[in-house]
Amino acid sequence: MAAWRALRFGHGEKVFSQRKMSNGKIGVDGKRLVFRGFFSAFFWMGLPKQPITLTVGQLEELHGKLAQLRHDINNNLSLMIAAVELIKHKPQMSERMLATLGEQPSRVSASLNKFSAEFERALGITRP
Repeated sequence: MAAWRALRFGHGEKVFSQRKMSNGKIGVDGKRLVFRGFFSAFFWMGLPKQPITLTVGQLEELHGKLAQLRHDINNNLSLMIAAVELIKHKPQMSERMLATLGEQPSRVSASLNKFSAEFERALGITRP
C-alpha cells in the first residue's frame, strides 16, 4: 500500500505525494523496478523568490539555444537510426556502427545538460 506524505517546499506550499516503492514491474533479474518521479527533482531546485522578467533579447537567446538543442538531438537520433540500418544491411560494418551508436547517448545528455544549465541561469534557478 502506498503511503501519502505532506511535503513543504520553498514558498510554504504543501504538496502531497504518493511514496511508492515499486511500480509493480519485474526486471530481467527478477527484482522489482523502482522509478522515481521525473518531476520530483524540480521540487528541490532553488526557484527565485520574486517574479523575473526577461527581455526580448534574452527570450531570443533562449529560443536560439532551444532550437540548437532540438537540432543536436535530431542529429544524434538520425545517426543512431542510420547506424541501425547499416548494421541490418551491411553486417560487416557492425563494429564501427556500434561505436557510433554507443557515442550518441552521452552526446544527447551533454546537449541537454548544457541547455538546462543555460536555461536555469537565465531564469535564476539554482540546484542544491
